[in-house]
Amino acid sequence: MSSIAASHIHEIGEKWSRGKASFHIIYNNINQYHQNWHPSISSQTSLESGTAATLVMYPATHLGAFDAYEYLERQRKIR
Repeated sequence: MSSIAASHIHEIGEKWSRGKASFHIIYNNINQYHQNWHPSISSQTSLESGTAATLVMYPATHLGAFDAYEYLERQRKIR
């Protein structure tokens, strides 16, 4: 990771800890199957697994707009 990207991520984390940034993290497990049509001892079919993540920021959204705890509390009051 470049120093510019690292400093940007650090800045986002600082804003979030002060309650001045709102974002969601979306992650997904990825599996990729590699079929070897002529397998041998040195080259066999394999499965590679990993996780990809995306940070979605909401720069023009009220900071409490996606507060899951507040949402759950409102749902409890409705029921």
